[in-house]
Amino acid sequence: MLFCWARILLVNKKKTPVRNKTLKKTFVVFMKYFIINLQYTKPIAEVAEITPEHRAYLKINYDAGILLFSGPRVPRIGGVLFAKAEDASIIEKMIAADPFKTKGIAEYEIIEIAPVMWAEGLNKIFEIA
Repeated sequence: MLFCWARILLVNKKKTPVRNKTLKKTFVVFMKYFIINLQYTKPIAEVAEITPEHRAYLKINYDAGILLFSGPRVPRIGGVLFAKAEDASIIEKMIAADPFKTKGIAEYEIIEIAPVMWAEGLNKIFEIA
C-alpha cells in the first residue's frame, strides 16, 4: 500500500471512506474483490449439521460489509462467496474463523479479481461513489 497523507492508493475502482481513529483523518481505500471457492471435505450430512452455524457466521461478515453474496454450488459439493476487502489478509482471517474451516468441513480457494465490466444493476458494488 502507498500512503499519501490522506489517501491510500491501491488498484481497484471502488473507493470507500475509512476513518482512522489514531490519526483522526479520513482515508479513501480502493477495495479489492475476491471469489472464495469452498470444496466440502466431509459427507453432506456433516455439512448440513454445521450449515446453520456457518450461515450465522457469514451474516456477521455481511454486516461488516465484507461479503456481497454467497451460496451453495449445484450440485452441492461446496459453495461460493463473493467478498470485498482492502487486502487478502482480511479474507484469510475471515475464512480462518468460519465454522466450516474450524471444524474441517471445507477447504477454501481465494481468487482475487479486478472487475472492469458489470451489469448496470451492480453499479453500487463496483463504481466509484
